[in-house]
Amino acid sequence: MFLLGVFGCVHDTDGGNGLSGIGGTLGGPTTEEEEIAIKYIPHVGLIDMALIKAGSFYMGSPESEPLRMTAKETQHLVTLTRSFYMGKYEVTQKQWDDVMSDYNLNKTTATYGKGDNYPIYSVSWYAAIVFCNKLSMMEGLDPVYSIFGETDPVEWGAIPTKMNDQWNVAVMDVDKNGYRLPTEAEWEYACCGYYPNKATETNTKPFGLGDGTKMINGMANFNAKNYSYDLARTGQYTDASAVVLGKTIEVGRYEANNYGLYDMHGNLIEWCWDWYKTDITKDNLDPIGEVNLNGSPTKVVRGGTWQDSGRYLRSAERASSQAYTQHQTYGFRVARTAPANAK
Repeated sequence: MFLLGVFGCVHDTDGGNGLSGIGGTLGGPTTEEEEIAIKYIPHVGLIDMALIKAGSFYMGSPESEPLRMTAKETQHLVTLTRSFYMGKYEVTQKQWDDVMSDYNLNKTTATYGKGDNYPIYSVSWYAAIVFCNKLSMMEGLDPVYSIFGETDPVEWGAIPTKMNDQWNVAVMDVDKNGYRLPTEAEWEYACCGYYPNKATETNTKPFGLGDGTKMINGMANFNAKNYSYDLARTGQYTDASAVVLGKTIEVGRYEANNYGLYDMHGNLIEWCWDWYKTDITKDNLDPIGEVNLNGSPTKVVRGGTWQDSGRYLRSAERASSQAYTQHQTYGFRVARTAPANAK
């Protein structure tokens, strides 16, 4: 049973007693532990989320994977010690407007897809972290991001439209329970979905959908006509019958992976928390990236877009962009750190 209320959708775990599956009953007395637990319910609030349990996996792609970026995708074992919640969908235009109405930053048009359930795009990394903190504050959660110790985005000033040294020193406190961007490792771990022996399997597949070996027409929003991808056909090939939308589509229109996440491949490329660096093979435990010290720092983006070829939708494909970038192919989804006992 699902209960609809002011917070959206709440899963009823005992057949009709509100939040009693978590502790107490809806409207009844709660202990401090129960109040903390309620803060972590993934579907109480604006964003519907899926729990991704902590674990290890081989990040990157095997050397045999066609069209891989060799220097950027070297396989290495990564362990994530924290379970986390991941947004089931890319943040939608309605969700964006509900949180960010004061900023007048909705640049969506019918040309690239417009409507409540279309994903928000033309959003910079800077704007995405503002959204995260504002939503956390709206829902009574602890904001994750701070700049010089301040967590209220109002105090940060105007959202930059070019590189900004002050905003570039933003700090992420992953122990807070508020909304945030996923780290690059979390994003790839979630994108791959669950598969047997995930902590030891090195012969990983390119995609987190179907049998993992292909990205073809009907599986995601991308340029399937010119650039479908199939391991059995040694990479990309042309499919003249494929439908190419040439813009975004409403979230959740394609099959989810087995974690319940939609549009991890295609539709919009998604911001991650990390500053980009080419070699991440030594970052093996809860990696969060680092500042690129070459004078032109960029942030990680993942997942490929509605205009991309199949190769760029691979789970291990890595890319980056300036934190101020606003483009019709850029969007994001949110994450939250889960408590150690999350189920």
